[in-house]
Amino acid sequence: MAEKEKKWKLFVGFNANVNDESNGRYGPCDFISIRENEHENRPKYKSFCMKLIRNIWSIDELEDEDVAGDVAEYVAGDEAGDEAGDEAGDGNVREKALNKALKTERNIRCDYLNKWIPYYIKKNGDIPDYFIKDIFLKTYNMIKANPSGYQCKYDSYNDKFIEPYNMAKLHIFTLNFGYFIDMIKINEQNEYDDFLKYIRECAVIYKKINTKNCHPNYNKTETKLAITCQELQNFKSIYENELSKVVELRGKLPKLDVELTEDEQRILLEQEEYDATQNGFSSTLHRNITTGAVTAAGTGALLLVLNKVNLNSMYK
Repeated sequence: MAEKEKKWKLFVGFNANVNDESNGRYGPCDFISIRENEHENRPKYKSFCMKLIRNIWSIDELEDEDVAGDVAEYVAGDEAGDEAGDEAGDGNVREKALNKALKTERNIRCDYLNKWIPYYIKKNGDIPDYFIKDIFLKTYNMIKANPSGYQCKYDSYNDKFIEPYNMAKLHIFTLNFGYFIDMIKINEQNEYDDFLKYIRECAVIYKKINTKNCHPNYNKTETKLAITCQELQNFKSIYENELSKVVELRGKLPKLDVELTEDEQRILLEQEEYDATQNGFSSTLHRNITTGAVTAAGTGALLLVLNKVNLNSMYK
């Protein structure tokens, strides 16, 4: 499976419905303490809790066969330093490579799980941080019964970033910009328009957050502000250095270092209204996507990416 498609399948899979509610591992979802004024939200919290527990366990339960296809690159690197050349040496090299590939894949999935959380919250409403942290803790307390169990740690976007949902959107762009560029180059008109709109949205989000927060003398000792501004710089570097090379985009993208234009202000307003009224679903694409299978991506372009993935086999 192509690496880019695999990443998008993770997002789709994280949002899939839980089909085995009777599984005992979901028991904590009925008993995790919630604050007195939040009891009416228990059903919403429970639905999120079961998905999150399922997703955390799925990372721990990855096996060698799930990463066997990634082993070649690690073997190539390790064999260079292996002078034994016998069968035992070859076996050790492969075992080391499998362990390294498994650890890497778990780290990737944990990273994407943390990015999925702000998207889920954007679509379904607030889930308090204390509740999310408790789910991670209680799930790991079950997993660590196995001494080799993997701990996926909660990396709160609320604690880490200003405007966490929008920063998650930009972060995903920086990780997957090559896929968006590939789709732009295909130049099928409907898809081209969707992806161009998505890239413009990201640029305008950057300009809004950067202008408001990251002036030249911003306080770098404020952790959330410093991390946000660094992530914005990562986005800017890719936007200006990579997208500028794409012939199909020349002259069509917002300039990052000028004030927001009226058209760009309109893009922001449309994005906010769209997210609020459509819960992140593109009405055009929604007809072509299995109900309940797609995470709230925030734009039609992201949904189009997800729609490129074979949804029938989206998650184990």
